[in-house]
Amino acid sequence: MKHSLGVLGKTGHGIQEHFGLAPDAIDVKMGTLSKTMAGCGGFVAGREEIITYLRHHARGYIFSGALPAMSASVAIAALEVIERKPELLSCLWKNVNHYLRGLKQLGFNTANSVTPIIPIMTHNDDNALTMTKLCREDGLLVFPVCSPAVPLNSPRLRTCVSAVHTADDIDFALSVLATRGRQTGLIN
Repeated sequence: MKHSLGVLGKTGHGIQEHFGLAPDAIDVKMGTLSKTMAGCGGFVAGREEIITYLRHHARGYIFSGALPAMSASVAIAALEVIERKPELLSCLWKNVNHYLRGLKQLGFNTANSVTPIIPIMTHNDDNALTMTKLCREDGLLVFPVCSPAVPLNSPRLRTCVSAVHTADDIDFALSVLATRGRQTGLIN
């Protein structure tokens, strides 16, 4: 569920909606407020006894403060936008499909990604770091993800697509990635 809120499911309500699960099918739900919710922090939801246990035993919870009111307000406003503007979800998936199709046509390995957070596998850390530097020089923001954040043999670039990207934005990203991917030998 971490990256599914606002993305997966017919109305963007997340992985539970996506798979058509009953409301009580998942005991603990957790997610981030820093992706589609446009904020920071995250959440854990569950039955009262689970949340009480976490409040008293989860190390990260014990040593952190409450979510700032401003961040909670941003998350609530983002939820309201998701509810009010379902067309954003269809636009998002149109953009994701355009981008993924382009990456695959270029020959990039996207690790079977099916969400708007799309990895581009780089085979080694040097490629990930070099591609990051070169793409940023061309005005394309990508992030390297290397060990220990991922297994030692699977470094990648982390790329993301949103509903506000235009087709021109996506084509620009594909163009930069194509040029720099050929330069670094990631693709032919």
